[in-house]
Amino acid sequence: MKFLIKLVVLVIIVYFGYQYFLKDKISLFGPKDLGVKYTQADYQSTHDKFGTVVEKNSSSSASIKDSLVYSGKKDVKISLNSSEITAYLNAETWKYAPLSNLQVKINNDGTAQASGVLNLVNLIPYLSLTVSTQDVQKAIDQFHISGNPPFYAQGTVSVVNNQVKFNVSKLSISQIPIPTNYITENIGAVDQFATGRLNSIPNLFVRSLSLTNGQVNLDATVPEKVIKLEK
Repeated sequence: MKFLIKLVVLVIIVYFGYQYFLKDKISLFGPKDLGVKYTQADYQSTHDKFGTVVEKNSSSSASIKDSLVYSGKKDVKISLNSSEITAYLNAETWKYAPLSNLQVKINNDGTAQASGVLNLVNLIPYLSLTVSTQDVQKAIDQFHISGNPPFYAQGTVSVVNNQVKFNVSKLSISQIPIPTNYITENIGAVDQFATGRLNSIPNLFVRSLSLTNGQVNLDATVPEKVIKLEK
């Protein structure tokens, strides 16, 4: 997991440089528009396909570990297009969500693009669920960093029996590219982190996830219910 922490620290340093040298132009650089449009009907379609009941956690003192409580399980075999995925992700109300203002575009060739905003405040508690965040917190404290940098990523992803496999061809933070070789040579740590997060969710087992013909195809067992601490 050392690579993952180094990557996050690099992202933070890149963002610091962006803030320092281009701080007067920050408003000009938002998340990349991928042209994905969605409606409430797209969200409802995705919600109906998953069928997971979401209830609000009324506790005001719940820690991040207690902020999501899962129960029950059911099998789903569904396909989702870019609008459905984007609508569902942007309806997220979890208090510790590390990403926002998302667009996800699934291309016909099986690749995907994603853009959005990275919430650095929530990134630390989110990473802490799986890895030590001491080095990340040190970088944030050193550079006095706050805020929400935009990001863009391009590549592929697949899941077989809860094992995640990424192939990231492009990654940029605040319009500044992260060196491709730095990512691809160490992508195994990212796969390991994502696999760990997936396997930490009770009653979730992804038999297969693939990208084809502009859709995400999912065959999985998912929780029937989640109680969520909301923003």
